[in-house]
Amino acid sequence: MKSNNNPEENEVNNDADDTIMLTGAEGALLDQVCADDAAYFEANPGESERLRPMIEGEFYPEAPPEVVPGCEMWVEVAQLAPGLRTRRPAYQVVLDGPSPLDRAARRRAARAAARTR
Repeated sequence: MKSNNNPEENEVNNDADDTIMLTGAEGALLDQVCADDAAYFEANPGESERLRPMIEGEFYPEAPPEVVPGCEMWVEVAQLAPGLRTRRPAYQVVLDGPSPLDRAARRRAARAAARTR
């Protein structure tokens, strides 16, 4: 999905190649989401997956997933190659204790330690 950040427009344009081009606020939001994911993978070159909180509107024009009681909406981001990523919604059960990001950080640290052995 490409974005065309033109604040005067706020629509979805379908090109002949079936690429959806977002404009206006939705395009700006998608640009920011993609830039944040890119920065994460640049800062963590050994990683190919990321779990992060969902940003409201990032899956526009698709309807947002229904929030299940006791869960939060997160996004699983997979980097397939540098600059090529997929995103999909994921439910995260809200539990007492460490956050999913803390668990992900522990997994990354354990993998990094294993690589240095």
